[in-house]
Amino acid sequence: MHVPFNLASDLDAALQSAAVAAGLADAAAFAPEVRTAEARHGDFQANGVLGYAKARKLNPRATAEKLVAALPATLRDDYNIAIAGPGFINFTLKPAALLTWLRAHATRDTLAAGAASAKKDQTWVVDYSAPNTAKQMHVGHLRSAVIGEAISRLLVFSGARVFRDNHIGDWGTQFGKLIWAYKKALAADPSALHATLAREPLEEFERLYKVGNSAADADPAVLDTARAELVKLQAGDAENLGIWKHINTVSLAAFQVIYDQLGIQFDVTLGESFYNDKVDRIYRELTECGLAVESQDALVVFHPEHPRFATQPFIIRKSDGAANYASTDLATILYRAEHFKADAAIYVIDSRQTDHCQQLFLTAQKWFAHRGWKLPYLEHAAFGTVTGEDGKPLKTRSGEHIRLKELLAEAETRAFALVSEK
Repeated sequence: MHVPFNLASDLDAALQSAAVAAGLADAAAFAPEVRTAEARHGDFQANGVLGYAKARKLNPRATAEKLVAALPATLRDDYNIAIAGPGFINFTLKPAALLTWLRAHATRDTLAAGAASAKKDQTWVVDYSAPNTAKQMHVGHLRSAVIGEAISRLLVFSGARVFRDNHIGDWGTQFGKLIWAYKKALAADPSALHATLAREPLEEFERLYKVGNSAADADPAVLDTARAELVKLQAGDAENLGIWKHINTVSLAAFQVIYDQLGIQFDVTLGESFYNDKVDRIYRELTECGLAVESQDALVVFHPEHPRFATQPFIIRKSDGAANYASTDLATILYRAEHFKADAAIYVIDSRQTDHCQQLFLTAQKWFAHRGWKLPYLEHAAFGTVTGEDGKPLKTRSGEHIRLKELLAEAETRAFALVSEK
């Protein structure tokens, strides 16, 4: 008895062959859709029969029965196979098959040898963590960091070449307000500002942003000045660029302290600013493809065939001419395809960004297809939102929250106390 390492993919192949052997109509179009099942149903479940049968006006359960009957006898040596409901096919590994698998992969080396073929010669980019600079990481940043690192390690273990990319938020309107507040504090008492920044840089930048944000909300003149500071930064003003670079330098150093605690080391840290000079190509490319059109002074992409996005445009350039997440994210996909030669990219972002990711991926699919380019496989690894005591999601630029460095320090202290007691 031999149980292969790639269980789901082998079941998928076996069912595709069974569709041909059973003489199903249009068998080549049958997609088994094998995935991990809920424990009560077994180990794996094939869900593709329903869609296939419905599209051809066939009885789903009768179709599932034909498929199961056509499966090779060797497969029954390894699995208990059952048809559930209208045509789901459930597979449960037999104890003897599980024992055979465990014996075959009993050590780390034998497990790695089996896994290494799964993603061999593939290049994956894993996009995770991605905090905003000038802010301390809080408890809400923990999930992306931990999940992203786990996925990266699994991909490496499976033989892939992995680029861990920390797509930090280091560009945008917040820097105008922050630079305004920084310059105001510098003019008032330069020695005090320098002393505080030397002692607690991120804490001070957080405080300065709140000062700038509150002042801009209260006084339109301050808001105009802050916008002017942002324009100067975007135009390459030496003074503002120097302040911005210092903010990012101290932010990354503070982030790295936490990453060291978590055992995370990124291969590249390419934030939003890295793609700032690459968005004009996005506007040009998508306009030439006929995907992007002008609408109310903005440049947008419509997806009329999509039930949810038919009336929800994907804005890739705002009405004031500024870039946004959509434009830089499209530039990021292109860069990863051209520079890293990525076969796949996985985005470890919370579930609130589901619509954005779906529109982003759909736009990229149409764009690359029009150009005849190979699009990397794109996947959104969504996770739930960390909320505060009020039940609302934690935000990085407003309100008080549990700082991640304090949480990790407390966890270490409690763990040491528990171990010491034993």
